[in-house]
Amino acid sequence: RLGPRSSPQTSAAPLGKPPAHRSASSMAQTWEVVGGVGLGGIVVREGRPTSSPVVFVRLATGALIEELEMQGERLHFRKISGLGPEEGWVSVRISGKDLCVPSSRSPKALENGGASLRETPAAASRSEAPPA
Repeated sequence: RLGPRSSPQTSAAPLGKPPAHRSASSMAQTWEVVGGVGLGGIVVREGRPTSSPVVFVRLATGALIEELEMQGERLHFRKISGLGPEEGWVSVRISGKDLCVPSSRSPKALENGGASLRETPAAASRSEAPPA
């Protein structure tokens, strides 16, 4: 039995204010890997520091990733589509060159098949092989 001091707390936010917590996918930014062309993708590390261990497999150019956390130009991600590790840390920019760019495709739309995984014109041009 709950007494006056042990009543359960509610998670409702005051009117006009957003809730203090939201699921990651409701606010998450989606990114597209644009770097690593000709290299098999971009380097993924296990942790935020650039001195942390490198993950054996690179994150492929054209992969879509969901932002879990951003610290400076380091991005903690979860993979949505494409080849590479399911999760890790990448740099979004190195020496003035973009490795990952924000994408307008949302994780929810991709999960539901709404925004589909069609290649963008930029991705299609990167994936074309030269004539043999």
